[in-house]
Amino acid sequence: MKIVGKAATINSFLEFIEGLKATIGEGRVIIFMDNLPIHHSKRVQELIEVNGWQCIFNAPYSSQYHCIEELFSLVKRKFQKELLTRNF
Repeated sequence: MKIVGKAATINSFLEFIEGLKATIGEGRVIIFMDNLPIHHSKRVQELIEVNGWQCIFNAPYSSQYHCIEELFSLVKRKFQKELLTRNF
């Protein structure tokens, strides 16, 4: 397997799946993936199925379900309030 130094493409992801197959061999495999469009492509899904693997997708991103977003919101409000109260 190799590290892709730029945005992944369907072909680079297919190469990754092939490399994964060569590395882990036979057996039950469950791949957990995010919702990157290439992960949902027909070619990728077919290769996963041909290998007898199962694919599980993460839930779509929603900021209301990520607690770090609440922290970012609090920091942003504090920063904005600080800027408004400063005399430049």
